[in-house]
Amino acid sequence: MEAPTKKHRRSKPASAADIAAIKRALPFGAISLIMERTGFEWQICQRTLAGKIRIWDMRHSAIIKEATAIIKEVAI
Repeated sequence: MEAPTKKHRRSKPASAADIAAIKRALPFGAISLIMERTGFEWQICQRTLAGKIRIWDMRHSAIIKEATAIIKEVAI
């Protein structure tokens, strides 16, 4: 009996306009906070928020999700 395989969902990339709006709304030092919360390196966080990603994957989606969570925390 074979173990069931996981089907990986491909996350949809955020549009360039959405990324630019998120980056503008982030407070100073937010990339460091995203790094702490997600565990990803500074370079991948910075490149994601700069919109310099060719192949979108779950890491980039997690960074965008965390960035929007930070914006919501600051807005309250």
